[in-house]
Amino acid sequence: MIFMVNSFIETYRWEKPLVEEMKKQGFEVVSQTKGSAPILPWTLFYPYVTHVTLVHPDSIKRFKGFLAADVISFNKDERDKVESWPRIVLFDCASNLVANLADQRGRYEDRIFRPDGAQIKQQWFEMNEQMNSYFCKNIIITR
Repeated sequence: MIFMVNSFIETYRWEKPLVEEMKKQGFEVVSQTKGSAPILPWTLFYPYVTHVTLVHPDSIKRFKGFLAADVISFNKDERDKVESWPRIVLFDCASNLVANLADQRGRYEDRIFRPDGAQIKQQWFEMNEQMNSYFCKNIIITR
């Protein structure tokens, strides 16, 4: 019984220690996504955080007419596995799109831009409203 209660509580609190640790390092939460898991039937009625994205505000800079920032995302799957994904992301506020410029595996500038500098649209994804609000409406770049 205690295991079930702990499992239930952990489902809804897994990201809090991660977020607190990242805030100590200067990161801010930009986006949280809630979802459910079929193996946890109550989450259909009470969704839990499945994805959280944080940014370090000091990393936000202009890059080729876009905003670039150091971002880290944490994802939790239905088996309680949590994965992190640090990367540099480009934000195109005019088109409401994002693309990954680099991560631990390398730099992707040649995958997101053609040689003439135009965007390769298949490599850009729609920005969610929380990210749009943070990067495109509330940010003032001083550098």
